[in-house]
Amino acid sequence: MRSGHALLVVFCVSLLFPAYATAQPDEKYWGVQASFAPKWEVKDSFRPLFDADVVSISGSEFRIGFARGRTLGGEWGVSYVRKLVKDGSFALQSPDFEPSDRTTHGVTVSGVSIDKFSPFGTIKDRVQIGLTYGIGVGQAKGTVTERDIQSGDSRIIEAKQFFSPFGQEVKVVPLAELQLAVAVIAGPGFKMRASGGLNYPGTTTFTITGVYMFGAK
Repeated sequence: MRSGHALLVVFCVSLLFPAYATAQPDEKYWGVQASFAPKWEVKDSFRPLFDADVVSISGSEFRIGFARGRTLGGEWGVSYVRKLVKDGSFALQSPDFEPSDRTTHGVTVSGVSIDKFSPFGTIKDRVQIGLTYGIGVGQAKGTVTERDIQSGDSRIIEAKQFFSPFGQEVKVVPLAELQLAVAVIAGPGFKMRASGGLNYPGTTTFTITGVYMFGAK
């Protein structure tokens, strides 16, 4: 499902919920949030980040954490992030000398991200359209096999080397997101949000997020 279609579906589903209105000030509340992306993938335009000529990398993602914000406004939060990398994902480097490829086996990236949802506005106290953005760091674990294509020789390298941007080895895996989002206020303090866009080290076609704020009326 493409992100544009997913956002349209969420907007239409919002019409099934009764309008939510509040007479008291829209206060800030603490809450919890969780999200799931059934698939993220690395586009060809991201090949330089992997120091590769061909990439085929994908996986899924789960986040859970706390949030603070307003029902009729935005919210920010801190989440634990866990990315699963599909087995067999690879990055192929094919220079004139020593062409090689790197293939993943049981690789995961776990970390922490600070993120925020900023709506452009709220339509009839029910629907919000805005941006979700954030930044964080993670640690990669698992097995990556690097193979010399000419000789057939292979060796095991650390998973973090697979995600080192532009071939520069770093100790952590950078995490970042910038996604267009549509949120539905389904009840007091409860939002469902659909988003799609940049989700470094790849892109996400469709992410679904639930946010519940304690004490909201």
